[in-house]
Amino acid sequence: MTRQEQVPEFKHLPPEVSIPDVELRQVCPVLQEVIDFLERWSPESYDGYFLGCALALVSIISARRVQYEFGGRRSTSLYIILVGSTGISAKTTVMSLVQDILIDLGLGFFLFPDTITAQKFLSEMCIQVPDDYEDRDETSQKRICSNIQKEQAFAGQRGWIFDELGELFREMMQSMHHNSNFRDLLKRLDDNKPILATSTQKRGKETIHFPFLTLLGGMTPADLSPYAKARSALWRDGLLARMAFICPPPDFNKNQPFPEGERIVPDSIVKQLSDWHTRLGIPKIELTPDFRFIPAIGQTYEIPKDVRDRFYAYRRALKDIIRDSDEPDLAGNYIRCPEQAMRIAVLLASLNNEDVITMDHWAFAQNTTEKWRNDLHRLYYQSLPDNESATSLLKKSPEDKVYGIILDKGPITAREIQQQTAIKSNLVAAIISKLLERERLIAYPNGRTTLYQVNPSFDE
Repeated sequence: MTRQEQVPEFKHLPPEVSIPDVELRQVCPVLQEVIDFLERWSPESYDGYFLGCALALVSIISARRVQYEFGGRRSTSLYIILVGSTGISAKTTVMSLVQDILIDLGLGFFLFPDTITAQKFLSEMCIQVPDDYEDRDETSQKRICSNIQKEQAFAGQRGWIFDELGELFREMMQSMHHNSNFRDLLKRLDDNKPILATSTQKRGKETIHFPFLTLLGGMTPADLSPYAKARSALWRDGLLARMAFICPPPDFNKNQPFPEGERIVPDSIVKQLSDWHTRLGIPKIELTPDFRFIPAIGQTYEIPKDVRDRFYAYRRALKDIIRDSDEPDLAGNYIRCPEQAMRIAVLLASLNNEDVITMDHWAFAQNTTEKWRNDLHRLYYQSLPDNESATSLLKKSPEDKVYGIILDKGPITAREIQQQTAIKSNLVAAIISKLLERERLIAYPNGRTTLYQVNPSFDE
C-alpha cells in the first residue's frame, strides 16, 4: 500500500448539513477580542491556532460551571492540540499568551505546572484535608476549612497548558514509565462523571470531586509518527479521539514582526472574563459534620430542538462518511466532532450571558469543528512515517478532483464525473453547483442530460 493510499481522504459534508459561515464578532464579541490580542502578539503563528487558544482559555475558566443537559449533564472541557514544525508555526508563543491572560485575570490557580507526573497530577486534583483534622479543636478546624475553601475550591477543575506534549506521548506509550497512567487518566477526566476515584496501596483512596480538565498542548507531527501509524491501536483506544488537532499545511511559513510597545491585556478582555468568572460562582467545601463538595451555581442549558436536530444531522453525516471510507483510523475523532461543537456552542452562549443556545452559536461551532476535522487529515498524513514530500503527495480535495476531470474530459455529464472520481453523486452535484456559481464552469443541455465544461473565459 502506498502512502497516498494510506491517507483517509477528507470529504465535505453534504449540502443539506453544511452551514454558512457566521462572523465570530457578531456571535461572541469577547472571544473575537481575545483572538485579536493573540494574533497581534503572536504574529507568526498559524492562523488556526488563535481560535483554538481562545476557546481553550474560556474553557479553562468555565471550570465545569457551564453545563448542558443532553443525555445526561455534560460540561465544556476541551482537549486542543496545536501541531506544527518546531520554530515554524509559533505554537509556544501563542500558548504562553493564554497563560499570561489567566495570570492577569488572577486565575493562574486553575493551571497545572508545565511538567508534572501522573501521580502528582491526580493528587493535585484531590482536596487535601489534614489526617488529624478531626482531632483539632473547633478554632483550628474553622481555620483549616477556611484555608481549604480559599486554596482548593477549584482543585478538581483545572487547565493544563503544555507545549511539550510530544514528550508526554513518548512517556505514555512506555508501559513501565511512571507517566504511562496519563493515557487512561486523560480519557477518564473527559467523561463528565461526578467523581473520579482511585485507590492504591501506597496512597490509599483518592477522590476528585466534579473532575474537569481542559488541555492546551503543543507537539510536532514527528512526535506522533512512531505511535500513530496507519491502523495502530492509538487511533482507536479513545485518547486521540478526544483531542481536537489544529495542524497547518506542511509548507506553512509566516514572517511578521512583533508590534512595538508594551504587551498589555486589554481592559475590556480582563473585565468581561473576570465578570463571567464571578457570575459563575465558586464551589463550596464543607468539612463538618461530614465532607461535602457543593458545586458552584454556574449555568446549565437545555438544548433547543433546532440545535438538537442540527447536532444529529451532523452526526449522521459524519457516520455516513465513516461508513463509506475504507480507513477506520479517524472514526473515533469523527464521532466526537458533534460533541466538541456542542461544547463550543454552549461556551459561546454563556460568555454572552444568554439563556438559549442559538443557531448562530451552533453554526459557528460546527464550522469550527469542520476546520479541525480537515486539520486532522493533515496531521494524519504528516505523522505517517517516511514522509518525503507531503505537499506533492497530499490527496486532492473532492472539488479539485471534479474540476480536474472536467478540465481533462469535458464536456462531460455529472454521472460520468461521479463514475470517474468515485465521489457520491449528491456531492458531485453540490460541487458542480458551487463551480457554476463561481463561473468556473459552463453548463449546456444535451438531450435529456447536461454537459459541463471549464469556462474558458474564467478569470482566476
